[in-house]
Amino acid sequence: MVKRVSREASDATKFKQSLAKQGANNPNYGKQRDDSTKQKISDALKKYWLSIPKSDSLQQ
Repeated sequence: MVKRVSREASDATKFKQSLAKQGANNPNYGKQRDDSTKQKISDALKKYWLSIPKSDSLQQ
């Protein structure tokens, strides 16, 4: 098996990649989510935020 080589992308490359997926080029552009999908996302996020411990300063 060949070891993978990771490379840091330059700022110019990151900018080009960002532009390539904006607007109508985004694969999810114009698509609506089902109500069941929205509910799944909502439930997952509620569970996630309940699992994070809160500091004492935030509980006051």
